[in-house]
Amino acid sequence: MSYIILFMAVVIGAVIGELIKPYEKIKKLFLTFSGAFLLAVTVFHLLPGVYKSGFEKIGLYIMIGVFIQLLLEYISNGMEHAHQTHNAEKKNHSMFTIPMYISISIHAFLEGAPVAGHEHTHLIDEISNPILMGIFIHKIPIASIIYSAFRESGRSKTTSIIYLALFGLMSPLGSFLANNIPLLLEYKAQINAIVIGIFLHISTTILFESSSTHKFNYAKLTVIAFATTLVYFSY
Repeated sequence: MSYIILFMAVVIGAVIGELIKPYEKIKKLFLTFSGAFLLAVTVFHLLPGVYKSGFEKIGLYIMIGVFIQLLLEYISNGMEHAHQTHNAEKKNHSMFTIPMYISISIHAFLEGAPVAGHEHTHLIDEISNPILMGIFIHKIPIASIIYSAFRESGRSKTTSIIYLALFGLMSPLGSFLANNIPLLLEYKAQINAIVIGIFLHISTTILFESSSTHKFNYAKLTVIAFATTLVYFSY
């Protein structure tokens, strides 16, 4: 069920990208909500979990995750946190290249790892998993942006859907491997710490770059407070 939910986030994102193109303000607010939700899940749930593992160098692996994400977004031009939306008026930023696609696919593959070990068969059980929900909500606006980038780069709708479907499989694949390969299970705390570094960088960047002026406004602050409160009291 968790694999299906991760894949459906991409499907929902593509539909949103196709249907609400004129409503950029709504998309930006939802992106802000997703960043705040992911940050809250990381701080409230993922961080305490890795530090309880007893591994002494968790902080080092978190910083490795930050640097991995810096490298990935250098290749992807920051698509993982919707940086391209701020440069839509520049033609060179609307082109979606294969290296960019590989970069965001690696990001999606890695972010599926913390979901490992949380397999349920009922939807209500999965909704009660904050880590899964954090990744799910994060992936919706990103998938919407990726789909739009595919279309703007001149690719057909069929080609865009195929590429997006393959992208949608990355997080479930990362989760499946992390949950079934003994070597990865042995280093679960370290892998999760790396993903925490990725999430910390992504979520904070979303919060500070989700407006063209890079300034907070009341709507943005309200959305951040709501997402944080929701995670804290729901989980």
